[in-house]
Amino acid sequence: IGNWVMSKQETTPGWLSKLEIDEFQVDKLTLTFRDGVTNTAKSVQIDQAHFEATSARQPLQLEIQTKINDKPFKVSGTIGSLSTLMANAATYPVNLDAQIGATGLSAHGTIDRPQQMETLHLTLIADTTETADLAALFGVAVTPMGPLRASAQLEGSLAAPKLAAIDLAVGGGDTPLIKVSGDIADIRAMSGFDVKVDAAANKSWHNGGNRSASPPLTMPPFHLSASLRDIPQGYRVDDLALTVAGSDVVASLQILRTGSRFRVTGKASAPLIDLARMSPPTGSSVRPAGTGELSKASFLRQAAGVEFHVRPCRLDWGGG
Repeated sequence: IGNWVMSKQETTPGWLSKLEIDEFQVDKLTLTFRDGVTNTAKSVQIDQAHFEATSARQPLQLEIQTKINDKPFKVSGTIGSLSTLMANAATYPVNLDAQIGATGLSAHGTIDRPQQMETLHLTLIADTTETADLAALFGVAVTPMGPLRASAQLEGSLAAPKLAAIDLAVGGGDTPLIKVSGDIADIRAMSGFDVKVDAAANKSWHNGGNRSASPPLTMPPFHLSASLRDIPQGYRVDDLALTVAGSDVVASLQILRTGSRFRVTGKASAPLIDLARMSPPTGSSVRPAGTGELSKASFLRQAAGVEFHVRPCRLDWGGG
């Protein structure tokens, strides 16, 4: 801590012509952010932060150790020089890696005009042993789904960012393996979807991967693939193909938002459905139909705020 007077006057010996700091370190710092609208405050404790550069024109090396939700969080790597940042240069390099618990995160690439975050060119990678732990960092609670590895190119501006070359894999082992690939043109508006989904379980599995769930729900092996694109007021699912317990279903769906809910409509065909291999859960009153025609013309199911309208057609199969 100190006071500096900077001057280029040669007649004032001992004064600094400019201020240069080669190394900067912070220990045990607490930052508090207050929301002026809700009057709520959040605090972040920084155990240690270290910044170093041999000169103002050299890349800045950094290492920050803090805590998020009482879990140690470490960020390390290099970013562009201070002079590049102050000049708002066309290309500002970013090479950062973070670790929180068993979750690894990284961002490598460049930012054009860093003061305005004009254009992003970043490769993002996330890797964790449990997807639910990663979701919890962002305040989202999900059912345990197993490990996750994801990569994508973050492009566009901060106001309208987009994800390209998405490559995501979740689960495997005791849980289904879910793969997602493709692009999202506008993340903030959640529009411009052009993604493919592939999910599979090669053996029977338990809902949420939790064998101690009460009551336990055992699901049969399956394979699902589909393409997802957005349409006005909703989404469209094409080329949906599902194989489950020896039965095949192909379908196309439209998912439209109606108020606070989604309405799902579409067409499906199933040349063969083997009900004998689709045993209902233990204690369930559901029994396979004895004829090839479903007893109800339509049915409605609500789950997690999503409303599904399904209108099945006549199903015919042979084999007794």
